[in-house]
Amino acid sequence: MLKDKDSFTIIICEDETEEEKIRDTVQKISLRKQIKYNGIKLKGNEEYSYILYTEAKDKQYIFNMATNKKLTVVWKDNEFFEITSFKNNTKGDVICYLENENNNGEKFEGEIITLNLKPEYKGRKIMLISNIVLDNIEPFKYEHFEFYKIENE
Repeated sequence: MLKDKDSFTIIICEDETEEEKIRDTVQKISLRKQIKYNGIKLKGNEEYSYILYTEAKDKQYIFNMATNKKLTVVWKDNEFFEITSFKNNTKGDVICYLENENNNGEKFEGEIITLNLKPEYKGRKIMLISNIVLDNIEPFKYEHFEFYKIENE
C-alpha cells in the first residue's frame, strides 16, 4: 500500500500537452536510475500521471529533472511530503504539504494502475509485456490511494 512507502515521487500531468513529455521523461529516469514506476489516474484528471518508487537519495536528480521540464511533482521521504511546482521558477513553489491521515483536509487521491500477470508469469522477470502475459479477465489492477492536503502558509 502506498501509505506504507517511505519514499516515492508522483509526476503530475496537468494537461494533455504534457502527457507524452512526462511519459518520455519517466521512461528515461527509469532506465538511467533503475527506478520502477506505474501509471496513475488522479481523481478529476483525464491524463495519466506516474508514480516512481524513488528513494531519498534520488531527490536531487528528480528535482533537477522537474526543474528542466517545468513539471509538478509530489515528493515523499522521511523529511518532506509535499506537492511542488517547477513551472514558474527553478527553486520550485510548494503548493501544499500532504499527510497520510487528516479528516479535515482536502483529498489528493487517485488509482495506481499495475499490470495483472497470468499466474504462470508472476514472480518471473518479463522483458516485454504483451497481451500474452496479461490476465485475460482483468489485465490491470487498481490500487486506490488518498492523502490529505495541508495548506501552505
